[in-house]
Amino acid sequence: MLKLVSCSIAAKADDTASIQTALNSANVTLAPGYGTYYVSSLNLNHNLNLNGNKIACSNSSGGCIIFPTGVKKKKLSNGEVYGASDVYNASGSSGIRFNSDSDTVANVKVHRFTYAGIHAPFVSGVVILNSKIYDVYYPVFIINDSAPSYGHVLVSDTLDNTQLATSVQPQLIIRGGVGDTVYNAVVTKCVFYARLNPTQNTCQGTEWRYTKRGVIDGCIFTGGAIGASIVRSDQMTVSNSVFQQQNNEAVELATTVRSTVIQNTIGSQVKIGIRCDYSATQNIIVNNRISGCPSPNYSVSFEVDSHDNALIGNIISSNYRAIGMLGVHGIKLYNNTFYGGQFAVYVVNSTGDLKIVGGTINNESNRAVGIYNNTGNKTDYIYMAGVTLSGTASGLNTVFANGSTLGTNVKVN
Repeated sequence: MLKLVSCSIAAKADDTASIQTALNSANVTLAPGYGTYYVSSLNLNHNLNLNGNKIACSNSSGGCIIFPTGVKKKKLSNGEVYGASDVYNASGSSGIRFNSDSDTVANVKVHRFTYAGIHAPFVSGVVILNSKIYDVYYPVFIINDSAPSYGHVLVSDTLDNTQLATSVQPQLIIRGGVGDTVYNAVVTKCVFYARLNPTQNTCQGTEWRYTKRGVIDGCIFTGGAIGASIVRSDQMTVSNSVFQQQNNEAVELATTVRSTVIQNTIGSQVKIGIRCDYSATQNIIVNNRISGCPSPNYSVSFEVDSHDNALIGNIISSNYRAIGMLGVHGIKLYNNTFYGGQFAVYVVNSTGDLKIVGGTINNESNRAVGIYNNTGNKTDYIYMAGVTLSGTASGLNTVFANGSTLGTNVKVN
């Protein structure tokens, strides 16, 4: 292990050569109190402890601080890295670029670059700890669509691109590709700020694509069209997090299977709490608190051939219809509690297969369950048992058109 050395290079017009020479031979700790060092780019052949200092980058493309290919398990820590502009350029500069596996950024502020704050293409084991990445088009962009990758970790980070005149991209992207899954990524205790009331659905807290066994836990999501968008993924977990002020949905599960959304708090001006669509199947929504989704939106919405999903032990306060079963089938509800709104469950153009067992339905202004069907098909296998109704009329509210009918396998309170 190389001895840690102190680099007492005085700040000047261009500090690139002197710092790079030191990094080529040993770990470097910059001497405290020098303020800002000016560089074009640096290759971290060894660890760099900024020791409270700042790095100002002049490069207009590529990475400012680079973890070079083949040099693993290096660390950048304890300072600030910033660029010259935050005006987006697809071929622009990134604050930190990971070109090797298992490197770490800890206690670093990264901001004002034209492409990404942290860019990690085609690597595994990215670790970002206690850092703030802001004022940049892509705060953190992790992608590997050419081979499987593993084990990215973000802990206690703040991601925020709301300073931009137009901020339309997710704060955190973790993206694989067809046959090139990202496995076992963990994001915990992070804070995400996205623009309020955006017009683009790409404005999100975090976007996950082609991922498996990933975890989002204990995070706070404010603003954006979507808080956490999880698409084409498997065995994901979203837990113990707070979602607020998303103008589309807090959590999206699309073409995602066998995943769990558990013990989250969703409310405060969220349009839709959880949306499952595009064949989202075998997902479990457990012990969440969802409130305040405004009319005419659903607190939990199942759409576009999503099926065989379950809700267990949730508490849902609705201003409209708590659960929307929209052209889908195979939804099971166990021991949930519903307050307010028109219906606990509203079934639209569905063949049915709805089971509601246990729990309470309180003060729904119409009925516990409503059914609307104009497809010409039959809605059947609606089963409800052991549910306590309080301030809610028993029976169904049904509207059928175009030859649609209600089947005979229907039992409700």
